[in-house]
Amino acid sequence: MVSLGVILVFYCYYLTGILHFETSQTKESSSGLSVVASYLSFATGFIFRPLGAIYFGALADTGGKKRALVKSFKMLGIVSLCMALLHDSYMPAEVASIFVIIVRLLQGFATAGTVTCAIAYIYDLAPTLEKGRFTSWLQMAAPSGYLIAMAIVILFKLFVSAQDLGSWGWRVCFLLSGLIYPLAVYIDRKFPDAPLVYANETSLKTHLKNLLKDRTSLKKIFTFALSIAINVGVLAYFFNLYRLYFLGPLLKIPSDAIGFIVAISSLFLLPLYPLFGVISDKVGRAKMCLRGGLLGILVLFPYFYFMQKFAGTEGVGVNKGALIIVMMLTGFIITLSYAPIVALVCDSVTPRYRAVSFGVIYNIGFSFIPSLLQITGSYFYDRNASIYAGIYAALAVSAVASGISYLIRPKNTIA
Repeated sequence: MVSLGVILVFYCYYLTGILHFETSQTKESSSGLSVVASYLSFATGFIFRPLGAIYFGALADTGGKKRALVKSFKMLGIVSLCMALLHDSYMPAEVASIFVIIVRLLQGFATAGTVTCAIAYIYDLAPTLEKGRFTSWLQMAAPSGYLIAMAIVILFKLFVSAQDLGSWGWRVCFLLSGLIYPLAVYIDRKFPDAPLVYANETSLKTHLKNLLKDRTSLKKIFTFALSIAINVGVLAYFFNLYRLYFLGPLLKIPSDAIGFIVAISSLFLLPLYPLFGVISDKVGRAKMCLRGGLLGILVLFPYFYFMQKFAGTEGVGVNKGALIIVMMLTGFIITLSYAPIVALVCDSVTPRYRAVSFGVIYNIGFSFIPSLLQITGSYFYDRNASIYAGIYAALAVSAVASGISYLIRPKNTIA
């Protein structure tokens, strides 16, 4: 049930990106609530996530991980419904646009909490020698959420035009996210809580102050754990989400073709998540993430190069089979490090501050920095018409992070 909740979280996460790229392919200018398709609205949810990770992570460490998870689920359900119900017919377009950005900020805040608390909750309840296996199922929630979001958008497009989807149809897509709220109520009533590592702190402020004074814990956060998370997070973001921007607005492949190609390749990759999670419990998570991260750097540019090569021109002559194979092969390498990364991060931080530490690391490495690279790539494309600008930036950041994590990697641990 927790995995189902996280799938719905990533449904909201990817739905925003899919709708953004769907509407960005139209020629018409955006107005009113269609600001959801703008880069500002798209990026704000990512940028605000580290704050949500700090709040809900500290709440999980001090008040119980299930309690924090349920609160974040409920908040995300309410905020996503607000996104669906906002309409510019009863307010000026400029005011409506501001409200959409505010809702996106709150959505990012709550999303950080759900992912942070869900991972910490499952990690603490999992058997000691099977933490990679159990947490990898939550990692599988990301592609599952994408597939559901893509399926909903494709089904919706069968009945409405692209213009209607961009103007009002996207609200209907967000209504499904309301299922998160009753799911949170069910988890709250039926599921046990994970034991608190240190139960004497009742104040979030006190907990965070103690963390800031704990140099050993801060060192664990901002050295190996953060560097390997940035390495893997940037690669995973560009493989999964940036490719939609690359194939759509840049290469002009029709969105239906993109959905088919990505869906088929994602279905192939789904079984690899629990498989690599189990393997990481046997051979060591640090080893898999370091080597997988290095291989990911080596294949990222060829990945986009071959996608451009097989994309054809203006959507004509798209080699779908070749694109699917390219995504499958590259996805195999990316998943090698992505499946066990969350368990590795949890292994690497102080148990007393596990949730807040993991939340900060994960949301910086997997959302904040990749979203800035996304904006950087878009900016340089607009300035210089270079479709590889964002990829060069991602490679540089990921390579530096990989080098740092390799130099300071844990020496005597099965992780």
